[in-house]
Amino acid sequence: MQTITLNDLVSSIPTGERAAAEALFERVFESLNWIQTSGKTIEEISPLKQWVHRQTSEIEADMVYLHIDRVKVLAALSEYLSAPELRSKQADWLFLNVLVYAEYIATVSELRLKILGLERYTNSLNPQKKEHSSDIASMAIRPWHVPIALLCMAIGWTIHPIVGVGGTAYALYYAHRKQQVSKTINTTISSMLQTYLSLNTIDLGWNSVSANLKRSSDVGAIWDASLYALVESRLRTSPT
Repeated sequence: MQTITLNDLVSSIPTGERAAAEALFERVFESLNWIQTSGKTIEEISPLKQWVHRQTSEIEADMVYLHIDRVKVLAALSEYLSAPELRSKQADWLFLNVLVYAEYIATVSELRLKILGLERYTNSLNPQKKEHSSDIASMAIRPWHVPIALLCMAIGWTIHPIVGVGGTAYALYYAHRKQQVSKTINTTISSMLQTYLSLNTIDLGWNSVSANLKRSSDVGAIWDASLYALVESRLRTSPT
């Protein structure tokens, strides 16, 4: 898979600009940290020496051990956009790849936390799952939901048919509404993941990148404005 190191980035810049490039891109890599833990204790935080396009099999581990400081990466991107002499396709790819991935795993983590609650979410991280799924519907289901719903409907019918009809109608509406919400969320998450997976080559087609960002945005994804600024600036100079 596509891999970028600090040396790759610096060597792609004209000689006279390499000192400034190294200082800028060092800040990016210092914002990408791998956290070593022992149980629930953090033993070491190490900046990454290279960035590799992530596979779906790595996402669950990344949600536990990978920390991306998006604020610092975005600050570096802002500086990069104002310095055209530092531009390279390697750096373009790094910023896009890191920030799209960071937004994806942050969104998935936040949704899982809201659905599962803190304790269940924490427990879900260990042991790590090797298979990553963007489907959140199963997480919203509790083993006791269906029995309780059936019990409530049965009690309603014993009280009075009107109560039973009303309770059954509400239960069906609630289940349908929940299914629709889950479907909408799953569509958004899946689109974000597909947008990230499309960035698996350094030879980016900017029209394609723009279309993928828009497609995921249309179904609910929220990308940082700086990503659009990067894409728009590249479309003006190299639209293919």
